[in-house]
Amino acid sequence: MIAATLLILALAQPSMDVDVVRNVEFARYGERPLLMDVYRAKSTVARRPAVVFFGGGMWDKGGKDRPPQAVIDLAKNGFVSVSAAYRPTSEARFPAQIHDVKAAIRWLRVHASEYGIEPDRIGVWGVAGGGHLAALAGTSGGVDALEGLPAGARAPSSSVQAVVSCSGPTDLVRLVDLRTERRAARLKVTEAYRSGPQPEERLLGGTVIQKADLARQANPATYASADDPPFLFIHGEDDTLVFADQSVLLHEALRRAGVKSQLRLLPKMGHGLPKEQAVWLIEFFQRTLVGSDSAVSTVKG
Repeated sequence: MIAATLLILALAQPSMDVDVVRNVEFARYGERPLLMDVYRAKSTVARRPAVVFFGGGMWDKGGKDRPPQAVIDLAKNGFVSVSAAYRPTSEARFPAQIHDVKAAIRWLRVHASEYGIEPDRIGVWGVAGGGHLAALAGTSGGVDALEGLPAGARAPSSSVQAVVSCSGPTDLVRLVDLRTERRAARLKVTEAYRSGPQPEERLLGGTVIQKADLARQANPATYASADDPPFLFIHGEDDTLVFADQSVLLHEALRRAGVKSQLRLLPKMGHGLPKEQAVWLIEFFQRTLVGSDSAVSTVKG
């Protein structure tokens, strides 16, 4: 594919080596259930770290039924691999989406023994809007305003021990500014919607100026601190939908805070991931959830 075109993720294919428990309800809003699918290698007996995937679509999809092949590959490599839904912007505005992400993490901790999960070793990853939510979950463990719990409620921690963000937005104000700058300079900009509100406006319920407080709450860098878990960012340098500086900004903020953060900027790549995605994900989560960089001590909240 040429540089600025959308890269299509390989969708997960069934595997004889992996058991799948589909449509597990982890939260409910009125009559609306939120569901996840849980993948686990058939040969696995001992408890394993869990890795949760959140899909993209710039927060407008929120589904879990068409995850990338890496979800299966993670299960084959010894992780409990989860694909979880969140409410799309057509149903709810921010911070509903991060509430859903945190609800999924807490649910997995409560049900860790049932699904063979090590509750203190949970990683998250996502693409585009899902990458943003994964990053926000990584920095906002214990931030009451984003937990989605009633005042005074006690619940398991929603913090995570490793994060991968792929082509994810982070600073929505900067994203809008750079989009405007690029248009003025007649540089390539991929429009998520040719008419109507842009994705960040659908997420916030208004422009980043009208919803400045929400835009700040939605920025993972707002909460960056030394006790955040290790991060990996993967971003195409020629991404004209979510510009690569979005990952650079958060990566640099984390590094300033003393957090272990790795940035992979991919030359001549647009929005999405290359075929190497599974290898990078498996290596990162093995190192951070199993190996020498294990961050069990960072369970916050």
